[in-house]
Amino acid sequence: MKAPYPAAETHHTTRHLNTESCMKFILVFISLLLSIHLGFAQCEAVNSLLRKGDRFLQQSSPNYQEAINAYTAAIIACPERAQEGQRRIANMVNGINELRMKAEQAQAETADALAQLKQAQAATQAALDQANKLVNAFYFYANRFALAYGDNRQYYFIDKNGDRVNKLGEWEKAEQFDSRGFAKVRKRNDNQPYLLDTLGNTYAVAYSLADLTSDIIALDLAAQNLPELPDSLWSQSQLQVLLLNGNIISNLPAAVSNLKQLRTLDLFNNSLKNLPDSFGELQRLNSLRLSYNSLNSLPESFGQLRQLSVLDLAGNSLSSLPKNFTQLQNLSWLSLFSNSLSSLPEDFGQLQQLRVLNLSLNSLQKLPESVVQIQRLETLKLSNNNLDSLPTEFGSLQQLRILHLSDNALSGLPESFGQLQQLYTLYLGRNSLNNLPENFGQLQN
Repeated sequence: MKAPYPAAETHHTTRHLNTESCMKFILVFISLLLSIHLGFAQCEAVNSLLRKGDRFLQQSSPNYQEAINAYTAAIIACPERAQEGQRRIANMVNGINELRMKAEQAQAETADALAQLKQAQAATQAALDQANKLVNAFYFYANRFALAYGDNRQYYFIDKNGDRVNKLGEWEKAEQFDSRGFAKVRKRNDNQPYLLDTLGNTYAVAYSLADLTSDIIALDLAAQNLPELPDSLWSQSQLQVLLLNGNIISNLPAAVSNLKQLRTLDLFNNSLKNLPDSFGELQRLNSLRLSYNSLNSLPESFGQLRQLSVLDLAGNSLSSLPKNFTQLQNLSWLSLFSNSLSSLPEDFGQLQQLRVLNLSLNSLQKLPESVVQIQRLETLKLSNNNLDSLPTEFGSLQQLRILHLSDNALSGLPESFGQLQQLYTLYLGRNSLNNLPENFGQLQN
């Protein structure tokens, strides 16, 4: 027996299946549409990510890490366009490799350049050392002139730059300048010896009284153990240079004033106790060396030697200077080292041409205020005195380069001290200093 209503049941079942299938289809279709839309949206974002990565690479200082992050995000967002991101990353890596290679090449070139520079520096230093050896092999009188020998078999003089000093001429025979400032020279085809000074002046010279003639204008009797000089000498009025250093002469006669042409007189290291009153009549004297004698005073006429430029009175027993000493206004070099001076004339500042002044090893208790008027002073030596202060306007000596003040009783320095801005050598040891001026730091040389 057949079941009741078989057709109706079948129809109902079929309709139910068709509805379910339709719903599934619709859901799948909707999901597909959503997936397509989302993928399309993500691929649209790729362009923005790629441009973002490009901007990071285009900066003045490229940010490679951020660029890689942007390109990687683009690849993940849209696999279909992954090649675009991968290509950019590959190009970036190639660029980095090129930069690395250029950097390595530049580093290598820099290393080569540094090596070449070091070689050049070594060669330059070697040449400089060799030049210094050559320079040090020469004796430079007063750090200025040295004797050289040329290809033409003539002697000449050079300065510390190696340049010829033309004013000192050429000579068949020549010796170095000695401590007195003269060089012994001979001319070609001339048996007469000459003395050459640092200005280029020449003087026909004799080395004994027997060789004196009217043509001889220089006499060198140094280190001959002479206790006195013969009277005949004082009639040689043509003499311009008289060198008597290293003898035992104790007295000069008044007749010395007959030598009125004298420009240079050297009596270093003798036994003189005084000078004649007529000494001031040697008014052409330019250079006078009286150091290391036993002088305890100078004649009042001394101030008449107004052409004096160089005066050496070191190593005597002078306790004072004559009143007219400051009339020696052409002095540029003065040494009173190792005497017994307790004071200087109040008008000492009138010696305004002085460049070098040595007053060390005396008994000075103060300096006259006028000393600050010596504006050209470059070297001032005051060590081993009894100075407890300096003039208030001491800083006015603005050309000072060398200043010795050690072994005094200074408790302070004047406020003007910082104005001495040319100073490059300063001795202050063994004083009683308890402070320095605030502007002391201005002495930057």
